Amino acid sequence: MRVVFSGGTAEEHLKSAMLTDLRAGLAPNKIGVCREGAPSQSEPVAILSCTFSAAGLDVSLEVVDRVTEKRVERDIKLGALPADGRSLALAVESEELLRASWAELGLDAAPHAEKAPPAAELRAAIRPARATRVARGTPIGARVAIAHYGGDQTQYGGDAFTLIPLPARWSLEVALGLRGALAVTSAHGTVTASAVSADLGLHLPWAQTGEFELDAQLGSHFALLDYQARPAGSAQAKEARGFAGSARLGLGAVFGAAHALRSFTTLGVGYPWLAFSASDGGSTVTGASGLELYASSGLGVEF
Repeated sequence: MRVVFSGGTAEEHLKSAMLTDLRAGLAPNKIGVCREGAPSQSEPVAILSCTFSAAGLDVSLEVVDRVTEKRVERDIKLGALPADGRSLALAVESEELLRASWAELGLDAAPHAEKAPPAAELRAAIRPARATRVARGTPIGARVAIAHYGGDQTQYGGDAFTLIPLPARWSLEVALGLRGALAVTSAHGTVTASAVSADLGLHLPWAQTGEFELDAQLGSHFALLDYQARPAGSAQAKEARGFAGSARLGLGAVFGAAHALRSFTTLGVGYPWLAFSASDGGSTVTGASGLELYASSGLGVEF
């Protein structure tokens, strides 16, 4: 784009600053800016005329577009602006006029028959960039977890987890962790439990705004449980080990920029497809059985 200035030399510093700001604004679109009289390797696609008043506070801008054959004008009053902000204001207004004259190039309508279509690189420079979805990464992190079963058992612990991207926006969750259980009192003592756990699940984002995302989650929780009994008096106790598993349905919330540190929180319900319980005198004391309510929260770095 060629810039033609009219007016006294008192505004020469403002003209130079405006050219600098205009070049910076158009550079990302690969549009060059040159002043009238400066050498140029190609013909300009537009000519900007910038006319200053005698006092230098009123400026008339006119863009003659050589691509669309349009002429657009605008008058700017600089008196209300600070001196160090006037060059940027003129550059921004000039850029808006240029883009207004090229607005029709952003449409996909057929070009007029009598005009040659503009160059592809020119269309790319003027057409607004379309939003693109950032490619998903693979988060690796740690979280705390808690679960309460209808069989009067509350487990707590922590996991190391990752989410592996799959096609169609799905992700595969893989987690390994350790669990403890709150002690439960029976007629002849107390029972505690510990476990090694694993999780496999599928996550599907269904709502997203900015850096916040809600996921639907479907998975299964596995645990190798060890029950430890502390008998009272002369009662006899025996430790027991076994497997438990439950199907889970949850809602997850993810917050944070992609490919950075993100928070992961989940709330959900489950029901055991394989229960394992401890008993005292034939009566169940505690177990990974019945309706399960679970929650987890942690941080992960997405690579």
